[in-house]
Formats: sequence, C-alpha cells, structure tokens
Amino acid sequence: MSEQSAMWIERCHKYTIVDGESSFQINFAGMKFEDEDLQAIEPRFASVHAEMQKIECGEIKNPDENRKVTHFTDRSVYSGSGEFADVEEFAADIRSGRLTGSTGKRFQAAIINGIGGSALGPQLLQMALNGPYWNELGEEQRGGNLKIYFLDNTDTAGAADVMRVCDLRPRSS
Repeated sequence: MSEQSAMWIERCHKYTIVDGESSFQINFAGMKFEDEDLQAIEPRFASVHAEMQKIECGEIKNPDENRKVTHFTDRSVYSGSGEFADVEEFAADIRSGRLTGSTGKRFQAAIINGIGGSALGPQLLQMALNGPYWNELGEEQRGGNLKIYFLDNTDTAGAADVMRVCDLRPRSS
C-alpha cells in the first residue's frame, strides 16, 4: 500500500463519525481542512453549543417573528401525539392499499417536492435509512413502502423526469 493510500485511510478513520445506535455514518475526510484548522476554531465550539442549548430550551431565536425555533421541542412530544397517530394510520392505509389513487390502484411512489432543506433533509434521511437504491428494490423488499422520488426545485425538467417513471394516469370515465 502506498504512503498516500495509508494516509487517506488514516484520515477516513479519524474523520468519520459513526452513530453506534443507528450505524449512520458521515465522513468529513474529503473536506479541505487540517487538524490546525479545527484547533483554531475549537474555542468557538463552546459558544455554538451554548447557543444550541438555548434553542433546545425554547429561547426565542426569530425575534422578528417573536417565536421559538420549535424543531427540537416538537420532536420530543410529537411521537406520542394524536397527529403522529393519524400520520402513522395514513401511511399504513397507503401501504396496505386501503387508500388508493383516483384509478383505484395502490400508490406505487411518493414525490417529495421542496426547495433546499425542505427536500434535502428528507432526502438525507431516506438515503441514510434505506440506502441509495431503495427504488430498485421490489415492493416486498421495501416492506410495502412506496418508492420515493425527490424534486429539489420547481424546474420543469426535473418534474418531467420523475413523471417518466411514475404512473399518474387519471381515472377512466
């Protein structure tokens, strides 16, 4: 093995974060930084962490709207809410075929349309949880779950591309 390969492997080991519970991994080795760069910004980590704790405790961080950033607090109670139960029931109805499209057929795919984080966040979760080839798996391998396609803007070319693989035929009269 070359010295360069050995250095790359060492960097990958050093700068890959693995969550022990979910096995989710993220690798920062390809980013252009050195240990000295991290050391130089280390004093800022404490203040960033303190600001995140304020957000998590409900401090108003959108003063022009006078509201909290609720992503963190909502998450802690959402899974026990009636709204969560309704969403779970809706998803189960789609997977089972109890809820169908206008053709009377089961849904085969979902299209997530968003711009920036509205599409990228769900796309990251989809990729992390199900891998890059989810849509290539058969329905049984997907556990009855739909294929998932992402549109990250309002470009009509992207919409046309996804329409080539999704059957959206209207109900016959």
